[in-house]
Amino acid sequence: MQNNALLQNLSSPFSNLRFFSSPRVGGQNFPYFGSLYDLESDQVSSYFQDGAVSSVMVVDGVNLPMIYSLRFNDHNNGNNAYEESLLGFTPNEIKNSSATFFSEYDVGFRGGCFHKPVGRVINLKSDDKLNKIGEIHGLDLYTLADKSHPLNKLVYEKINKYKTENLETGDDDGVMIFSFEEYVNQNPLLFIKDYWNRWLVFSESDFVFAGEGECGKPVIYLYPEKPTEVSVKFLKLMNFTHVIPYY
Repeated sequence: MQNNALLQNLSSPFSNLRFFSSPRVGGQNFPYFGSLYDLESDQVSSYFQDGAVSSVMVVDGVNLPMIYSLRFNDHNNGNNAYEESLLGFTPNEIKNSSATFFSEYDVGFRGGCFHKPVGRVINLKSDDKLNKIGEIHGLDLYTLADKSHPLNKLVYEKINKYKTENLETGDDDGVMIFSFEEYVNQNPLLFIKDYWNRWLVFSESDFVFAGEGECGKPVIYLYPEKPTEVSVKFLKLMNFTHVIPYY
């Protein structure tokens, strides 16, 4: 395997294997940055400068590279609903906690074209204080001590934007607009440390953003051959950035 400047050495628990962390292709260019006001964007972007993800490259003694992704053991008791989201979890899986949570969590700050099984590594700063809030599959689970932290603002601004757009288009089925205080009190962002002491972030996924996981491509095509009344409903609240023609 040739040396690559994008690869970062990680400690190896085995003498015959080398471990590397590889940044996500595309770096930090993902939609969340556009949702915060300009005064905060520089402060927030510093948390994603390395662009590292939870998956690691492992190279054996004959220089054969392999990619491994973090997943939770016995995740969701084998429920296939999470087959593509190996790092997703629900509050029922969180132990030793009396906190209030959203109904689902998934890898945080994915943006478009970001595979769900791959979590994002966050570069928390020395003055970012975390509070332990419980345990998830044997790992300590943390939340930001500062409720007004820029990362909380980032995810709140993003979701509020989409929810407001849903209401404006008349699609208000299940849409709830939280105040910032109400939102952060339910702990929208949760953190764990992996084997290499890297912080991985998870965000609430009660509301699915258009463009996450499938690069923003159209997910539904309707081509009736004659005028037809069509009704489409989803099991989970969705939002589309573009509908052609607009309905």
